[in-house]
Amino acid sequence: MTDEVTRMTARELIALLQSADPDSTVLFLDDYADLSESDELFDVIIPAEPWTHERGKYGGNGCSVHYPEAFEPRDAKYSEAIHEAQRVVLHMNGETNFRRMGLAERRKG
Repeated sequence: MTDEVTRMTARELIALLQSADPDSTVLFLDDYADLSESDELFDVIIPAEPWTHERGKYGGNGCSVHYPEAFEPRDAKYSEAIHEAQRVVLHMNGETNFRRMGLAERRKG
């Protein structure tokens, strides 16, 4: 058994949503949330540029992070770092700093 959760691709999400009622409210749950702790989805952003997915160890523990900048080596507490560029889709339940930072996004046609 692995401690890494399998990530979902946009292709898988689109396929799952094919059977959803188009007028459904979209909710999401954070890790280990009680069902009464759901949040509504208010926005989706598709960044124009790939993000960096970095995984490895921090202080001896496994870690996995995504961020919009290019990979830069970190302090000595990080080890066994593997990084790759990935396309991402961001789902938000409120305001974020993505647009305030002026990052490019793919707009609807």
